[in-house]
Amino acid sequence: MTSWGAVNAVLNGLVRDGVITAFRTNIPDGRSALGLHVIVTAPGMENRARAEAVRGRVAGELEPLIQGAVVTVDRSEKPA
Repeated sequence: MTSWGAVNAVLNGLVRDGVITAFRTNIPDGRSALGLHVIVTAPGMENRARAEAVRGRVAGELEPLIQGAVVTVDRSEKPA
């Protein structure tokens, strides 16, 4: 069984390290048939290559804890 505390620790570490600025998960909905879904935000996401690099980094960090986690980068924020 996956430790949701460990998942949150990884995601909070990525915030602390400046890789992402925020995240949302479907962890509270433990009955989800979809598995873990994480939506992250970060600066510079208007650049597709940067967004994909961030998505890959987050997915890679989570992989040892939970295989097949879906990571989505929220690219809706407009640059300042």
